[in-house]
Amino acid sequence: MKYRPEVDGLRAIAVLSVILFHAGFEWVRGGYVGVDIFFVISGYLITTLILSEHAAGRFSLATFYERRARRILPALFFVMAVCIPFAWFWMLPYQLKDFAKSVLSVLVFSSNVLFWRESGYFEAATELKPLLHTWSLAIEEQFYVVFPLVVMVTWRLGRRALPVLVVLALITSLGLAEWASRKGIIVANFYLLPTRAWELLIGSAVAMYLLRHPQRPSPLAGAGALLGLVMVLFSILRFDRTTPFPSLLALVPTVGAALMIVFAQAGGLVYRLLASPPAVGIGVISYSAYLWHQPLFAFARLMLPDPSRPGWLYAALIAATLALGWISWKHVEQPFRGRGWLSRRQVFLGALVGSLALAAVAVPMVMANGVISRFPAKDHYLLSISPTELGRYTERRFRQAERQAFDAAGASPRVLLVGDSYAQDFLNMVGENGFMASAQIVSHPIAARCPKYIGPDDVAPLYAAAGEHLDAAYCAAEGNLRDVLPLVRTADVVILAGQWRTWEAQRITQTVQSLGLRPQQRLIIIGRKDFGTIAPLSYLANTEAQRLALTNQVPAMNAEVNSLLRASLPAEQFVDVQQTLCGASGRCRIFTADGALISFDGEHFTPDGARHAGRLVFDHPALAPLR
Repeated sequence: MKYRPEVDGLRAIAVLSVILFHAGFEWVRGGYVGVDIFFVISGYLITTLILSEHAAGRFSLATFYERRARRILPALFFVMAVCIPFAWFWMLPYQLKDFAKSVLSVLVFSSNVLFWRESGYFEAATELKPLLHTWSLAIEEQFYVVFPLVVMVTWRLGRRALPVLVVLALITSLGLAEWASRKGIIVANFYLLPTRAWELLIGSAVAMYLLRHPQRPSPLAGAGALLGLVMVLFSILRFDRTTPFPSLLALVPTVGAALMIVFAQAGGLVYRLLASPPAVGIGVISYSAYLWHQPLFAFARLMLPDPSRPGWLYAALIAATLALGWISWKHVEQPFRGRGWLSRRQVFLGALVGSLALAAVAVPMVMANGVISRFPAKDHYLLSISPTELGRYTERRFRQAERQAFDAAGASPRVLLVGDSYAQDFLNMVGENGFMASAQIVSHPIAARCPKYIGPDDVAPLYAAAGEHLDAAYCAAEGNLRDVLPLVRTADVVILAGQWRTWEAQRITQTVQSLGLRPQQRLIIIGRKDFGTIAPLSYLANTEAQRLALTNQVPAMNAEVNSLLRASLPAEQFVDVQQTLCGASGRCRIFTADGALISFDGEHFTPDGARHAGRLVFDHPALAPLR
């Protein structure tokens, strides 16, 4: 297979865009499309290799998988092995357990499935997962397992069978991705092969086209390559986290990459840019650099939990990424690619031994729940804090109270609780203190990213003005305030709680009027709250007295939103949880008087925090009668 330096240059664009995006540089807010470019390149190279070897009569499935093992596993195993001691010393037990699970999933190329299953509102922050980026390797490996087998079957069906099958599969996969995007199936759409395969298949289609129509000098080639470069750069610079992805919009970077592969020819502007020594140099080490960047960023964020990290730190981490990428390319990747010193049998045996060795380290970490015994017994309480487990606690009571209607002969009063995870928190204040024991409580969820507003205004531009994206299809499916109006009519008390946006607070009177409450019905609005950054690892060095004295500065937005609500609502309708718990100083205690954490993530209560907060909040005149 002929070496094409411009493809390595395209790899450089892909890897740099991903690295800069994960480093948080705003000007590459769409840098995540670098992964999609990698998928196109991978599909192109693999298909070219398979079809070229088949045409020469020397394709072997065993040789194909041997080549993949030599290419992927040495650097991957090396990076994971280096990560393990840092994870052991720097991670909390729940983080170490999650890390160990990701090691095991990488070994069977299913980390994309793991991260899909782990994703959720209360899961650990993705930016703190050192092996998160391996989801894309899992996609590629799953494709590599299936695609060669499909190709071998289609060879028996005639020359035209494979192109037809590739095009049909591409259209089906792309259609599935667009459908999932419109339905709000965001996480599965992002992580799983069925909605990603089309990107690799674009590369396959390019390979089949070029094998039948090799590049020839053409006046249109330069324009085609330049258009591809513009499409890729547009995606990197203009897409952002609110862009539905993958969807039809993902055709912009993927087709752009395909155009560059097809049309970039020697002598052309795009070719000269991509084939330049700096671009090729970065492209050559792109795989190793990609492997290193996420662990470096994740461990740095673990050690510096304050989100205001200096720019020079990320510049240093990027430099370290490229340096480590070169080292592992030179001393790990390159030696294993050559067939002179390791036979096929030794490669496969080495893969098995390496996998078993990493599994032997990871399995005990999972079984021991992150090995809390690494730490002194006095610290076990703080170290046992798991956002994942406590997130399930936050949701449990609320989910159990979800109903379509009140019981016909239920207890009195009938209390309807509507809102997002802040409403879940409110119900935990109730439950932990045994309040509302005689009430019939029904809950109705509204996702945090969906509007808690009813009124005449179109909410889409309000979202856009606030820098957010309204996923109307998702919100229509996941619950909204209009859906609950029939239930509102049957309640004695209606409680709305949520992470109110500024524009929602400004329009709260419109929402209240739209509820259409009767005079005998009571309405209670629960305001925003926030307890600042919670970093249990940093509290270990504090004495008990020092912990009790710790406070956090909370975001000013909470006070601003709560002030808007207070100004718009009667005093008997609005409960300012933030001010009740923290006063007017803008600083909140982190621990209760008996040394328990109030919040596990800065926004939601621990059981101890819910008990502590409930005792204070239910002194409010609006809530006291409901005790």
